[in-house]
Amino acid sequence: MVFIEQERQIHTDLRGLPVNKMWKVLIALRFYATGCYQLVNGDMFELSQSTISRIVKDVSLRIANNLRAWVNFPLPNQVEIVQNKFYQISKFPGVTMAMDCTHIPISSPGGEQAEYFRNRKGWMSLNVQLIVGPDMEIFDVVTRWPGSVHDSRIFQNSRALELMENGLVKGICIADGGYAQTQFVYTPHPNPITNAQKKYNYSHIRTRNVVERVNGVLKSRFRCLSRKLGTAIKTSNMHLDEEELQFQYETVDVEVMNDGGNNGFNIRNSFIARHFM
Repeated sequence: MVFIEQERQIHTDLRGLPVNKMWKVLIALRFYATGCYQLVNGDMFELSQSTISRIVKDVSLRIANNLRAWVNFPLPNQVEIVQNKFYQISKFPGVTMAMDCTHIPISSPGGEQAEYFRNRKGWMSLNVQLIVGPDMEIFDVVTRWPGSVHDSRIFQNSRALELMENGLVKGICIADGGYAQTQFVYTPHPNPITNAQKKYNYSHIRTRNVVERVNGVLKSRFRCLSRKLGTAIKTSNMHLDEEELQFQYETVDVEVMNDGGNNGFNIRNSFIARHFM
């Protein structure tokens, strides 16, 4: 009887015992969905805050390491299907993706580099780039830039641009006025006067709305993205190179209507003349 009582005491104390995989997934999902403090999650599962922290990190890293299993640009045989779906939204031809950035609030990381994370609205964040499809699927995500970096700078240094320039990703990417108009990226007309230009902007706005919806759904479904993430930079495996930090700051609280020079202006006008006259 003494042995049984001792064994019961040992097994009712979870200290030192491994947490099974199902619990780990459920703990991480609860944190993602609610954004509640890890101490609260720990009380619910009778685990310490430090254990919850390790579990969330472990599950998050496993998801990130397998990201390309779910997040990919459409294959060549899928491009036409994607373009047709985008065209059905508002008759904007040739679109295979929509792009935008969204700010994810974080607590100040402290240290000499802390101010790099302060965005144009005055609070600390990560500036995250999303490229999505017509059914709100995510094709590409970039999460490594601090909040003070301009959207266009993130795209200029992204894998997505490299794939477009090398012809590995086909079709048009539509984005807001914070990006330059190029042969790959189509932005709104900065000063629409003619009916064709107005039709182009109307179609562009309605087609690009899908990426705005994705941003909203992500922050609604994963509440941890809406409250200040308190994860330390070292815990997130984020390292900021001094040369990389010589970026373009977001200095204004409005979209920058960038035509990409005369070449971008001509590309857009030719496109409008072909498809919206």
